[in-house]
Amino acid sequence: GEALLRDAAKRAPGEAALQEALALSLVRQKRKPEALQVLARAQGLPSATGNTAYLYAVSLADAGLQQLFKYQRTVLGRE
Repeated sequence: GEALLRDAAKRAPGEAALQEALALSLVRQKRKPEALQVLARAQGLPSATGNTAYLYAVSLADAGLQQLFKYQRTVLGRE
């Protein structure tokens, strides 16, 4: 689980694939803000791939949409 992934990521901090796996684990646990932080670090690593960039971009887009929906609900009173 998450503990194993965190341990592996600490042992090999330059491996973007481990960071991606950790981020996906966090997403499955509904911990998207944490996952976004992990992906932000991962995309800056030399081992980052197109998949890393894609996951980070999707996470950023999702975070932006969540903020938009929150704004609509609270400020505009829309569902």
